[in-house]
Order: sequence, then C-alpha cells, then structure tokens
Amino acid sequence: MKQYVVFTRILLLTLTFILLSFSSNAKKLFTLDDAMKFKSLHNAVISENGFWVAYHVSPDRGDPTGYIQSTTDSSKFEIERATRPVFTRDDVYTGFTWVPKSLDIENAKTPKDRPKNGFVLVKNTTGTIDKIKDVKKFEFSDDSKWCIYHKFENDEEKSEKMKKKPIGSELVIRHLFSQTEIRVDYVTEYTLDSAGAYIFYSVSSPDGERDGLYLRRLLETFAPEVTVNKAENTLYSGLAYAPKTKALGYISSTLTKEGVPKEGTLMIWEEIRAQQYQIALTPQTAPKGWYIPYNNSTKWSDDGLSLFIGLKPDAERDTIETKPITYTDDTFYNIDSVRTKSSEFVWHWDDPLISSNQVNWWNKSKDRTFTSVYNLRSKRFFQLADSTCNNVVAADNSIFTIGYDNTPYQKEITYDGWFFDLYVFNLATGAKKKIATRISESAHLSPQGKFVLFFQNKHWHIYDTNKDLLSNITKDIPIPFYDVDNDIPAEAGSYGIGAWFEDDMYVLINEKYDFYKFFTTDPGSFINMSATIGRKHQLQFRYTNLDPRKKVIMTKDTFYVHVYSEKLKCTNMFFFEEHISGGINVTTESGAGLYEEKTFTILGRSNNNKLIFSRESYDEFPDIWLADNPLLDNPIKITNINPQMRNLKWGTTEIVRWVTPLGDSLDGYIIKPDGFDPKKKYPVLVYYYERFSSRTFTFYQPRINHRPIYQLYTSDDYLVFVPDVVYKTGRPGYDATDAILSGLKVLIDRGIADPDRLCIQGHSWAGYQTAFVITQTDIFKAASAGAPVGNMTSAYSQIRTESGLARQFQYEKQQSRIGGNLWDSLDNYMNNSPVFLARNINTPLLILHGNEDEAVPFSQGVELYLALRRLEKPCVLVEYNKEPHHPRKYENKLDWQIKMKEWFDHYVLGKEAPKWITDGKPYYGK
Repeated sequence: MKQYVVFTRILLLTLTFILLSFSSNAKKLFTLDDAMKFKSLHNAVISENGFWVAYHVSPDRGDPTGYIQSTTDSSKFEIERATRPVFTRDDVYTGFTWVPKSLDIENAKTPKDRPKNGFVLVKNTTGTIDKIKDVKKFEFSDDSKWCIYHKFENDEEKSEKMKKKPIGSELVIRHLFSQTEIRVDYVTEYTLDSAGAYIFYSVSSPDGERDGLYLRRLLETFAPEVTVNKAENTLYSGLAYAPKTKALGYISSTLTKEGVPKEGTLMIWEEIRAQQYQIALTPQTAPKGWYIPYNNSTKWSDDGLSLFIGLKPDAERDTIETKPITYTDDTFYNIDSVRTKSSEFVWHWDDPLISSNQVNWWNKSKDRTFTSVYNLRSKRFFQLADSTCNNVVAADNSIFTIGYDNTPYQKEITYDGWFFDLYVFNLATGAKKKIATRISESAHLSPQGKFVLFFQNKHWHIYDTNKDLLSNITKDIPIPFYDVDNDIPAEAGSYGIGAWFEDDMYVLINEKYDFYKFFTTDPGSFINMSATIGRKHQLQFRYTNLDPRKKVIMTKDTFYVHVYSEKLKCTNMFFFEEHISGGINVTTESGAGLYEEKTFTILGRSNNNKLIFSRESYDEFPDIWLADNPLLDNPIKITNINPQMRNLKWGTTEIVRWVTPLGDSLDGYIIKPDGFDPKKKYPVLVYYYERFSSRTFTFYQPRINHRPIYQLYTSDDYLVFVPDVVYKTGRPGYDATDAILSGLKVLIDRGIADPDRLCIQGHSWAGYQTAFVITQTDIFKAASAGAPVGNMTSAYSQIRTESGLARQFQYEKQQSRIGGNLWDSLDNYMNNSPVFLARNINTPLLILHGNEDEAVPFSQGVELYLALRRLEKPCVLVEYNKEPHHPRKYENKLDWQIKMKEWFDHYVLGKEAPKWITDGKPYYGK
C-alpha cells in the first residue's frame, strides 16, 4: 500500500512589526523587583467553536489573574486569582479554579489555617462572574447544560457514634440555562455521565439517615433523586459509569463500630434493570487472602464491558489497629512487653529493597491496589495483579492488557536500574503470558488491545496478541531508533512513539530526526512519514496531539508536527495531511524556511480550525497568537503580558560552536548585553548543566529561585555563556572541564571575554561539576555551587531521602557516569571527587545547600566546605534550614539571589564585599 503525503510549510510571519527605537542607554537595569513582578502565562485554551481564548498569568510573587477574551471582537474579562480555565463545549461559560490570596497563604501559621480554593463561573457573553468559596472540584457536562461543583469537607463535622466515619460535603448541580441548583449534603464522591444524562453520588452523613447511593437522570424534568442502594451502616465508593452499556460499577462497604469501612462488595447497576443491582464479587467469593478496599480506583473499558477494580492483600487491611501498651507492676520488667515498643529497622543483606526504600515505598504506596477485572456479559471475575506481577494496566479495551513484574530485579534498583518482565493478559480468560524479560522502558498497548509495542536491546518489537507473534520491526532499518547521543553507562533508550492509528492499523515511531509509520499487521512494512527530510537537514519531527480526548490518528486525518532544527536551535510547526493514493511528496524539500531565532508552539485548535500558538525567543515573551486557518496564515498577536520588557535591559542570544581537545563538536550559546560591542571584553558568567543549547531561542523566564537570573547579569554588563557538555564513562569531572574551558577559549580568542573576569555557577549535577572544574584551573575569579557532591566515595552509599534509594545506581549506571562500583573503580571515584583535589582550589567558592536536601545529602556540602576550610581556602557555605534540594521558601530564594550576585560582583567586578563575605554571620540562637 502506498500513501501520498502533503507536507505544507506554515506561513508564520506575514505581519510587519514596527519596533520602538530605544537605545540601550535609555533602558532600565533589570532588578530583583522586576523579577518578582514579572508575569508568566499558563493554561492557554481556545473554546471548541473558536470564539474565546482563556488563560491565566502569574507574577513570580503575588496573585494570579485569569482572562477571557473574544476572538471576534474586543471583549475581554479579567478575574482576580482565577487559574486553570475550562470552557463549556458550547462556548457560553468558562470555569476557573479560584485560589486564595498569596498573602493569606504565606501568613497561615499551620496547614489548617491555610485558606482553600474556590470556583469562579463566568458567562462569556456578558462577563457575569459568580465566585463560590471552598470548592475542591468542578466540571461541566459534555452537553454544556450542567455545572457540577463539590465543596470541601467541614473538618469539625463528625459522627457522634462513629468517630472515624468519613463524612461527605456539599455537592451542587447547577443547570446553566435556568441557573437553578440542586444541592446535596454529605456527598463523599460522585461520577457524571460524559453525555450529561446521569449523575451518581454517594452520601455519608453524621447521623447516617441519608447514607446511600443515589442517581439523578438529568434529562428528566427537575431531575428527581432515585435511590440506587441503601443499607444500614454501609457506605458506597469507587463509582464508575460506562456510557455505552449504561452501567455503574461501585463498591459497598459496611462500617466498623468506629465508622471505618470494612472489606467491600463489588456491585453493578444497569439502566435496563434499574430497580435491582447485581452482586459481582463479595468478601466470600473474592480470591483467598484478598479483599476489596473502600478506597478504590475503578474504571470501565471504552466499550463498557470490562470493569477494572483494585484488590488488596489481607495483610494490608487498614482496619487493624495497634493499641498502645500501658505498663503495670507485673509487666514493667517483662522482656517481651518492653521489646514491643522497640522501633528498630532491620537491614538484611538479602532484602530485595533496602530498608529505607521499603519505608519510603510503603508510605507512598500503602493505598495502592492490585488490578482485577470483571466482565459485564460473562459475569466472570479475574484477579490480574498479585504480589509478583503487581503493576497491571487498566486498559481502554476489554480484550487484552499488559502488566509488569519487577520482583526479579528489585535488588538491582540500588545499583543498576529499573527493570521488569512484560506480561500480556487475556481479559476473557484471565490467562497471562510473559512476552519480554528485563526491559527498562514502559510498553505501549494499542487502543484496541491488538498489539503491544516495546523497546529492548536498541530495537522496537511488536507483539500480535491474537496471533501470539513477536516481531522485531526495526532490525532491517539501517537507521538507529535508540538514543545515539546517550552518554551515561546505561543502555541507550528510545526516542518514544507518536501515536496509534485507528483500528490499531499503524503506529508512529520516532528516530532522532524523522518519524516512521509502521504497519502493525505486516511488521516488515513502514513509511518514513517525513520523507528523510529530518535526517537530511538535522530536523527533528514530532507528532503533536492538540485534543487530549483523541486517542488515535484517523485515516485521512490532519495533524501538526513540531519540527526542531538541531542546527538553528529553533522550533517551527508544520501542517500534515494524509491521502491514500500515489507516493510520497513533501513540498518542503529543505530546512530553509524554518525561521531563525524563534520557537513556535501550538497551544490549541478549535473545531473550525482556529488555532492559538506562542512565538518566543530569548528576548521575546511567548505571548498568544491567533490564526483563523490551519496553515496559520496572517496570525495576530492577542496578548501582551509583559509590556515593560521594552524598557528593560534584556540581552540577546547567539549560537556558539567549538571543538574540545578530545575532538567533540559542541554547541552552546552566549547571552549578550544590550548594546553589545564585539570589540569589548566582557566579564563572563558560565552557567550550564549538561546540554542546554536547545534553549538558545526560547524565552528565559526570570524567576527568583536557585538559578542565576540571566537578565540581572546581562543588564549589569556581564556576558553569560551556556555551554553543552558531553561525557565519556569514568571521567565526568574532566569532561566538564574540557567542554567549559575550550568553549571559553573561543570567546576569549574572539576578544569578547575578559580572561581576568570569569565566574562559574551550577546547581546539583552542575554544582558538583563546578566544584570539580575549579580543582583543574584558576581561570575563574569566583565560583558558586548549589547542592554539590564533594566526595563521590562517601556519596556512593548515601541515601536519597525522597526515594529511600542508595545513590549507588547514579554512579554505576546513571548521571554521575563512573560506570563501575566503588571497589572496581575506586580510582575513578577518587579522581573525580573535588575533596581529594581540594588542595588545588584557589577560586573563592560559594556553596548553597538545604539541610533537608532529599537528593544530595547536606553532608556533601559540609564535607566540601570543611575540606576547604581546613586548607584555609576562601569558601562560604550558605545553609538554608528545612529546605530541600531546591529552596522553596521565597525568602530563602531571594536571599540566595542576592548573595550569589554579591559574591560574583565582589570577586569579578571588584565591588565592595558585604559583611557576610568578609566576616560571616554569627549564630545568636536564630
């Protein structure tokens, strides 16, 4: 079968832009005050019929503002503290989450004092605004007739008899045309039919009189309440409705004397037999050793035939309570009684997971359930997940699904990586089959369950679930589908997939540049959808889905692809059409026409082909643009979020390319101050991580955080250099040094970098690299390292508290790139550790570290500081109390920005040193 593809380049720039002429001297210095007030744009959406656009903007510090504006006239509405807009499908209303004042949030002394979110409903045609407090969730029905919002619980309202009984909160069902409301008290959960025909809700009240499961048929006059199920001391949860079969699945749980829901019963309600319900699974018929928990995630397949629910093992019952021990004269010296209060953790050499990881995993996963399935027609129930294959996907189809078993490889998580065996489950029989062993990427189940796609050993494999046939579909293609730029010791991964096509006929798979359409029923057949243009011109093509409800690409469909130019560092958009005849014809035969120094991103598309997109560069904010045609001809800019930019010193970017002493060709970029003079030597701030050059022409949002604010430096006449770094196993510190110094040499040789006024900053991985680089050179007048590893030998077996994992895997297989364990590769650990080379450091070093860092232990920053202190080297460690890897408290982020700038300004520009640099800051109990 041949296909004909028309690939039309979008005409994006047809407007003439008139720029106000400001000399660099007329512009203001960029300050921290400017950064605090600078706005970012979020959640831009276009309504389905294309008449309205909504979004919200937020300053770095302060309250957000929501906006709705017309695409046909000048109508525009502004709503204070409104975020995350959602349109009704008929374009008449917009809903926002209404957040509390930032001032009130910051002044709250405890989490209980923190004000709650609310809900804002706006009528687009009139701008009428209705604000409702204390709303945790809202949604609109697909027919645009109803608005549903659920309020927060009242923590003070409890059952007198059952102290632990969950009590619901008010649910409001508003008819949007008449504005009449149905209010239901004490609702614990609800589910809305997507078509707007039904709403089901469960009630749990303090006195128990209203407890039950109810429905309202929203198409009936007044939508009267109908009882679905009601029993004494019983609550209902896990509500899931299937529109195609008009069936509701739910769980019925009786209560203990304290009001705690016990094991549940799976029940089914169907419209065709609405006066009765089916009992699908009871505690007595559940698999032995398992039960149905009250808190559950239920989900129907798209055809409404398979209901996925979760089970839990008996050992994880949350109704078991441990009573505190009170000693008596008889038990005070009883050894067994005393030992029951012991709080030990046993770290056993043969544990699959180390103890800290077990504790962390349990705290995060104790409420997890194990996927099972019930078939509505056959009335058969199958337990799918269990203690071995514990991760089974609740599929969209009712034929096959997939599951993962990581138990054979749990020990290796500590030092190697994440691996699992892949299984396919037959949902009609419950049978499972292993189809892959020791894979490291998640598999892709086709929407109809006919195929499973997975990546292993640098190739894509497809499994036909009906034919029980496994095929390697990329082995005969001379183009690599694995990450050719991978430079960590672990095996290279894939570039991912784009999308499945209707009826599971094809699947889009990415290589580095082009994207291919593979024929699922004929694994040897494929089409290069971008006709090798990507590889020929170093353009990366990626499918973009603008409709989150769209699961597949339809035949003769139209869609957009984002195209990134590896050479130009910019991103454009292309409109793609498919035709079922002829051959392949791409009208854009080269990469020329990609607009330099810009990045474009499609944000949304209406039913009538109006589109909103953003256009940005380093010095152009990504405002919203509107086009009324799929080719984006004659777009108009409809927002101007930060007009003050034109009056601020900002800078511009330029690509830099060079070759390292080891022969690696690298890219990076410089940010030049306004009024840049190519004959002038500038002070240079180096900031980096691994590869940031793709951001050359993206907007750099000024934020008060752990990173340098580029605009703060360039407006003070610094040049900022952002180099890429590539690595070879076993020498990460030296590779960073080679990349950075060889890149700086290019700038020095050009005469634009002052070799006597250079500084360097990095955080986390780049914090480590910074600490290492200054052991190899004295070229920098000052350095700053955020959350650095100082000693790889001690960091190797320290714990990442966010996961409970030891850090061994990072060095052996991941980012730290040593490539061996501490005993086989001890020399590499020591040779790449700044503390062992600290005697060579002559550059003043400023260290940031939070004392509750969950990724790099705080002791690493202290170890580096103490090494330099002992050697009488200039070093300051700024410790932020109760802060994680990246400081979160605004006052600490602001303080760090000030200290970092003062540090560089003193050592690089020669400005007077503040007292904290010269004298430190003594502790006086605060």
